[in-house]
Amino acid sequence: MPDFAIGDRVRVRAVDPDHHTRAPGYVRGQEGKIVLSFGPWALPDDVARGIDPPRVEPVHVVRFEAR
Repeated sequence: MPDFAIGDRVRVRAVDPDHHTRAPGYVRGQEGKIVLSFGPWALPDDVARGIDPPRVEPVHVVRFEAR
């Protein structure tokens, strides 16, 4: 899994999965910039399902231009 730093430019995958995702449709395929990083967190879906131990993934705040 890539490790991003504040200021890095990232692009959201332009896919429409058949399962829940935290990326809303309007940002798919769009480029943004990492503005904040929280480091590794337990995947909320695993926690909600009671999976022990839950998968851990980095959490980032990404800013997108409003056009």
